[in-house]
Amino acid sequence: MISTYENNTYIEDFDCHVLPDEEREERWLNHWSKPIERGLYKGGRMEHYTDITGLKRMQRELKETKQDLESDNRGSPDSHL
Repeated sequence: MISTYENNTYIEDFDCHVLPDEEREERWLNHWSKPIERGLYKGGRMEHYTDITGLKRMQRELKETKQDLESDNRGSPDSHL
């Protein structure tokens, strides 16, 4: 990631996990960044953050549900058919 900002030629796209503390809740943000190639701000970067906390929670819930269903299925008598 650091090399992206050193030579400023790549588009970056990654998720950031913001940990909770006494003053804020846990959040997930998607970070997207692109170099500005022309105009007044040439050499800078356009950066955008999107809150994806709800998406991450749904993914975690789906994963847990899948694990529960697989566990239940392994324990059922029909699972050996």
